[in-house]
Amino acid sequence: MPIKPVGRRHRSRHFSPVAHGRGRQSGCSGRPNPGQTASDGVNRARTSTAAKPELPDRLGGVTATIRRYIWLDDFADVGLETPEHVAYREGTEIIYECSRRLMRSTSRLKWDDIAGGPDLHFETFTLLRAVLLVNVILLMIGLFRAGVVTWKNELANKKSFLGKRELSPVGRGNELADDVQVRPSPLAEEGWKRKPTRIGEDREPQAEFQVPNIVHYIWFNTAPRPLQFHHMLSVLSAHKILDPDVIYFHTNIEPTGPFWDVVRTLPKVKVMARDPPVTLFGEAVKQPFYYTSHSNVDRVKILMEYGGIYLDFDVIVTRPFDQLRKYVCTIGLEQDTKACGSVIVCSKSAFFLYLWINAYLDDYQIQEWAYNTGKVPYKLSRRYPHLIHVERTKLNRPNFKELDQIWGPKRFDWEKNYAVHLWYRLWKDTSPYYRGVEPDPENIKTWNTTFGEMARSVLYGNKELMPRDVSLS
Repeated sequence: MPIKPVGRRHRSRHFSPVAHGRGRQSGCSGRPNPGQTASDGVNRARTSTAAKPELPDRLGGVTATIRRYIWLDDFADVGLETPEHVAYREGTEIIYECSRRLMRSTSRLKWDDIAGGPDLHFETFTLLRAVLLVNVILLMIGLFRAGVVTWKNELANKKSFLGKRELSPVGRGNELADDVQVRPSPLAEEGWKRKPTRIGEDREPQAEFQVPNIVHYIWFNTAPRPLQFHHMLSVLSAHKILDPDVIYFHTNIEPTGPFWDVVRTLPKVKVMARDPPVTLFGEAVKQPFYYTSHSNVDRVKILMEYGGIYLDFDVIVTRPFDQLRKYVCTIGLEQDTKACGSVIVCSKSAFFLYLWINAYLDDYQIQEWAYNTGKVPYKLSRRYPHLIHVERTKLNRPNFKELDQIWGPKRFDWEKNYAVHLWYRLWKDTSPYYRGVEPDPENIKTWNTTFGEMARSVLYGNKELMPRDVSLS
């Protein structure tokens, strides 16, 4: 006598999770009870040996969207991730892992039941829907709480950043003075209300100058060293082209030599005794591999104190900075995806400087050359383009890959630049155009290169080639 198929209503009472190899699950781990594996029940329930496809991870995209929504990855990149962000990120990962395992467990149950053919049960789909609904509700609750927590943290950080801040003096001038209060730019408050869009979204320059006409150089050494010819050229170019109110020469040990004697006698040069920075906001700063690299941190600190124009010693000024001084803060790119700290033009109240200097505490990569002076400001300029004006080609191009345009046979119209970065050390160490002879006041008269033209223009007032018997007037 043939067996009469059991109807759905009657079949349902025979359903047992154990019979289908599913055992009672423990917590969110999705693990079977001890002594039993999920594969035991699956093999008993299968009527076909065909392998079923593995279900995709359905929550990965959701979690990535959540992380991007609250900018956790962005804050972590530049060392601005707060303890609240860390706690929430870890909580999100736990919720994600629990949900992923539950979904995978229930999804395998669904495939196994389908493979079972006539033993498909209505309660299986009811259980699946219930578990999935619970997961969706948990995710929505977590997302809502994340939004509230993130909003509160952003608001608190905003108030903290926009408040007054003072630094206690340590050493000689490497912290803010007692009577100096750094206040953010008036544009900073408005900047928080704008959503960053793209790099180079420049504000219209203001009618009045935002940056004082003050030039800063930093010279840190462990022993007296002679000032070189190109160092003197840099200071002379700033003195001649920018006509600054003052040129601050910040140093712990004054340089020596005849070129320093020339610089020292310039009426606008003022030597400022200053030790390399050891703390920021009361926290210790990493010591760089090279002693001169202390200027990486101090250039930002000095601009927060005084405002003005910071210049490296291998930068030749070629055009007045009047247009740049109408922006609250300006940096230049050396490559499409990297800035360069050789020239910085900023008001002392520029909010961009606060973001930048925090990376020297939270993300100071001393082992990577130009990370904090190049990559960090570039990333910040992408996230907060409303706080910074970016010059793409007129401050640091040609770059170190284009030395043939500075020291070689090629030419470029350097008079259209605001400044030209010489990349002097890389020219000597890596360039085929260095032949063992460094420039001096005599040999530059006949150097038929872009550098030769700029040097003659600064020193002699004429960029054309000159006979050797012409002397400095």
